[in-house]
Amino acid sequence: HLRGRAPMPRVAVCGPTHDGARWVEETIRSVLAQTYDDYEVVVSDDHSRDATTRIVRAIADPRVRVVDPCPTRGAAANWNHAVRSSVGEYVKLLCQDDLLYPGALATEVAALDAHRDAAFTFFRRDVVASAGRRVNRWPHFRAPDTSGGPADLARDVVRSGRNPIGEPVAVMFRRSTFDRTAGFRGAYVIDLDMWLQLAALGPGIPIVDTLGAFRVSPTSWSN
Repeated sequence: HLRGRAPMPRVAVCGPTHDGARWVEETIRSVLAQTYDDYEVVVSDDHSRDATTRIVRAIADPRVRVVDPCPTRGAAANWNHAVRSSVGEYVKLLCQDDLLYPGALATEVAALDAHRDAAFTFFRRDVVASAGRRVNRWPHFRAPDTSGGPADLARDVVRSGRNPIGEPVAVMFRRSTFDRTAGFRGAYVIDLDMWLQLAALGPGIPIVDTLGAFRVSPTSWSN
């Protein structure tokens, strides 16, 4: 590190937002409550019309920063902008209404540290409703085998009709591996497309613990 310059954080928690005022503070607070503390929170807002950015800027923690807006609108562009605006070795994309449980980052970092060939790691997650009530736990968690590359993962997707890796809240990946992909792309299943790209570059390490929550609500994109 250069003299007088603070060391770069090991983990980047990247939060793409768009009209997320209802839940964004709760989401960021779930990061600030982590047992692991070597991270930054990078928020990239896609032209919100509500108080999203004002709420984020009001959080008094130097690890949280809002970057300049992405010049290109849309989810994929904003997700890429959030990641590329970060400096961490490991990256977690955390959407504006999802939640991390306190041991999430520590467990994910340990998994990637222990498997140097892995491109990403992923964990079980709860599904919660608007008010935070748990409506489902990933029911029969059967981690897909990603050691055979994207073909095996794609076969699992087609046969099951689901995303066996999970939503972004469940995944942490290496920034160096992400930089070798085409980035997030497409109009909807942009997370699954990225997991397939990452699987082509290295295996994914499953974590059987439930370490976060994916929120479903009438206003959520996936709904």
